[in-house]
Amino acid sequence: MKRKLIAVAVSAALLPMGVMADIDIYGKVHLSADSLDNDTTSSTYLSSNSSRLGVKGSTDFENGLTGMFQLEGGISMSDDGSADTRWGTTRDSYLGLKGGFGTLLAGRLPAANQYVYDANLFADQVGDAGTFTGTAMPGRVNDALHYVLPAFGSATIALTHKFEQGTEDGSANGARVTFNAAGVDLGLTYFALGDALAAGGTPESVIAVSAGYDFGMGSVKAMGVQNTNEGGVDDGDRTIMTLGAGFNAGSGTAKIQYTTADEGVKNSDDGATMIAVGYDYPLYKNTIVYVSYATVDNDDGGTYHPFNWGHGASPGAPAAGDKASGISIGMVYDF
Repeated sequence: MKRKLIAVAVSAALLPMGVMADIDIYGKVHLSADSLDNDTTSSTYLSSNSSRLGVKGSTDFENGLTGMFQLEGGISMSDDGSADTRWGTTRDSYLGLKGGFGTLLAGRLPAANQYVYDANLFADQVGDAGTFTGTAMPGRVNDALHYVLPAFGSATIALTHKFEQGTEDGSANGARVTFNAAGVDLGLTYFALGDALAAGGTPESVIAVSAGYDFGMGSVKAMGVQNTNEGGVDDGDRTIMTLGAGFNAGSGTAKIQYTTADEGVKNSDDGATMIAVGYDYPLYKNTIVYVSYATVDNDDGGTYHPFNWGHGASPGAPAAGDKASGISIGMVYDF
């Protein structure tokens, strides 16, 4: 209630008479105590795992159109490298317009983040599946447009375009279709980077297919990802699969997830497998505590580890072929 009153006071001071925006302050504080091991370095950490603070708002223009904005930044309460400063990395931030035509957003918007959370029971924890499924694409891109078409029943179609910004072949494009009905979630996502954005100079792309089912006593989720020219390397094609399940256990949720990546370039032997197990317990409707453990077994050329993507702290990637593991006890507070 207090944050609403503050937001209303700010909007009243900034907006012309007769125009009032619905403004909200929101965020997530996620801290964990971790023990992480990359087979060379083993250490304990306090980690801010994608903690964030944001302001968002909307205004009804009374002509069938609604304007909206969001400004969101990453915050850090520890020296885990998750933000350059205590108020650091810019997260999803945009200006938008919604009407009968659909929704159009412009700004810093999701790329791989559009699909890596479709089948990810350990988001922002050790064992985050994005460590594997998001390897070919940045989580977000700047200078982007995102257009969501009007809903087609239970299906949603969205298109994303990143501008070149003066760089030839510096654009990116994506398309996403999702379906949600009767406990079933389906997703199909395509995203491609132009030559200038691919590290190796060859255009790279991703196709991700996901499925999930909530059966009341729990849920199962699966995803298959096909990276083409991963890292901008010609013929650097990699297939990644993840399968997870969560089950009601007491007042919380017990969960397990298996993720595997095959080799990229032929004969590189740089694949890996990851297994994560954990338990989430709700202290309140907006607060959970959890424990999670994840381990990665790399092939001879693999350097994957379980403390990446949304998880903040890391001792660094293991040497090729080494194992890596981590255990966390954490708390997440949404407001």
